[in-house]
Amino acid sequence: MHSSGKGTLTYPQTFSPEADADALYKACKGM
Repeated sequence: MHSSGKGTLTYPQTFSPEADADALYKACKGM
């Protein structure tokens, strides 16, 4: 799912699970 290659536990402190889920949702709708 994460094309960036980073693990789910290596994201920066500023990372937001909600924002990631929203981005993934929008990406899926855009496909």
